[in-house]
Amino acid sequence: MKKAKPPAIVTEFLFTSAQGFLDNAINLARLAKQHKGLQLIYYLAPATVNISFAIELLLKGVVFKSTGKNAYGHDLSKLFNQIPSGIQELIRESYLSYKLTQTAELGNYKIMASDTDNSCVNKQIETSTVEHLLTTHANSFEKWRYAYELNDYEYFCIGFNALHTFVKAVNDGCKKYAPTWEHNA
Repeated sequence: MKKAKPPAIVTEFLFTSAQGFLDNAINLARLAKQHKGLQLIYYLAPATVNISFAIELLLKGVVFKSTGKNAYGHDLSKLFNQIPSGIQELIRESYLSYKLTQTAELGNYKIMASDTDNSCVNKQIETSTVEHLLTTHANSFEKWRYAYELNDYEYFCIGFNALHTFVKAVNDGCKKYAPTWEHNA
């Protein structure tokens, strides 16, 4: 029988890994903002996969640390919903507060496959609430790993600024909930 890992090791691993993926995502997003065409994709796809995975690991760490249960899957919205409601509310409050001062440092992007229909081009990336943000980016980790498989009239979007703001909000919300937690990502 496999021995259970102590919770401190699991959460430290999750939070430390999340920080590494986040740092790389931010560096790649900054580089993406300086390029166009295929050079943009060179940085954009891995930046998106990294920030999505960083958030996934961070949410799994919060679930584990707050409930003692493992969380599974890549859907950011479903992972967030496994966090106790008190922590969720603190995260929402922090997110909305950060949104007021958010800058466009990292950018927002959309890639699409279409010969004629450009109706999705002007659609905004919805990030006004945590729920909108996580629904919009729920499966970014999976989608962007296979972005080359875009179907006709399909598009993928990524809001780096809002996702980075969300990470800050998760950290703040958790610190308010349990000030002794060490988990910066």
